Amino acid sequence: MMRAAAALLLLAATADPSLAQARKEKDDGTVAALNNPARLVTIGDHARNSGDFMLALSFYERALGIDPGFVPALRASTEVALAMRMPQALSYAERWVRATPKDGLAHLAVGAALVQQNRPTEAQKSFALAEAAGGPAAAIAMQRGLAFDLLGQSRNAQIAYADAMQRVPGDRSIIEHLALSLAIGGDNEAAMQILQPEAEKASGQASFERTLVLVHALGGRRDLARRIATANLSPQAAAAAGDVLERIASLPTPAAKAAAVHLGILPDVGKPAQAPAVVQAPPPPPEPEVEAAVIETPPPRAPEPAAEEPAPEKPAPAKPAVAKPAPKPEPLPAGLPKLSAAQLKAAHVWLQLSSSPDRALVTFDLARFKRKASAIGNYNAYVQNAAGTHRLLIGPFRSADDAQKVSRRLKAAGVDSYINRAPAGSAIAPL
Repeated sequence: MMRAAAALLLLAATADPSLAQARKEKDDGTVAALNNPARLVTIGDHARNSGDFMLALSFYERALGIDPGFVPALRASTEVALAMRMPQALSYAERWVRATPKDGLAHLAVGAALVQQNRPTEAQKSFALAEAAGGPAAAIAMQRGLAFDLLGQSRNAQIAYADAMQRVPGDRSIIEHLALSLAIGGDNEAAMQILQPEAEKASGQASFERTLVLVHALGGRRDLARRIATANLSPQAAAAAGDVLERIASLPTPAAKAAAVHLGILPDVGKPAQAPAVVQAPPPPPEPEVEAAVIETPPPRAPEPAAEEPAPEKPAPAKPAVAKPAPKPEPLPAGLPKLSAAQLKAAHVWLQLSSSPDRALVTFDLARFKRKASAIGNYNAYVQNAAGTHRLLIGPFRSADDAQKVSRRLKAAGVDSYINRAPAGSAIAPL
């Protein structure tokens, strides 16, 4: 009787129209938010302001999936991609220009993306269009100077930076670019004179310290540059600067030095540095390497006395050319079976694919990633709740090595991931 009564109460509760209506309104609200480009851009902006640029970009891309010409999403996607130096920045910027061809800021973004791809000649055309469309003059002058440096035209670059500085006096970013341009052009003393007044105010700031390190390296003071890098830069930044510091002073042209300073491009060891002023089409992909066909001819026979001369043997047919087989992909480790709630509280190794302030969006992430990388379907998906953020996980894995193998496969398919070592007791549940 008690069990029957409980069942009736449960049935009555689920049949309550007010409860059903509330649930429907909540679901409708979630769907409406996910189908509203402006709302998605707002959520993306929140993620960007929190420093999670990849999450922000995923929301902007969702907005563009709904409305491909939605200008706020195109602008935001371009800005994030430029900040992260992603190759996709040019594609986003070009779409932005097509949507708003009279927007000087959009043309400037195209030029900035071309500069990041070491295509300074093409970038100059975009800066001219940005200027004609009334784009921000100081920013145009700044980017124009960077393009001139990559072309090896240090003097023109310095004129452009000086123009930007007149428009925005005291802007430290312009000061740093001008100092680097002077050092690239061989006037290291003038570069140091420009930086000296800023030293006390900017001491400890990563951008200024990096500029100081590079100016010293360009002046041949590698030991001093290394000491400053070790003392004042993060370990990652100091390590990234290492090869540049060792080789920058010996690069043969201002253009090569500018490419090393601003883009991290160094010529191959043993090959001459090439000035990036000339935009070259990428070489065609090499043909598959083919093993040479070998014709086997039997060795000549000595004539046998008192015997008929044998008929000459025909050479063996040529072996067909065989292309070398492509290397087999690294076998994927097996995933662990689904775990109980108690097992999930123990520490495990996971791969994190994304995070979102809205749990409903995690499901959309999973579907989007599966379309890119089918290997994700080999593993169970979970959600980790941490500090109000919902993290999309797959796994768990037996070891970090297993997780890394899967991460490499996903990366090859265009899906970024990283190892998440969830501490014991983490709030993790199946998706």
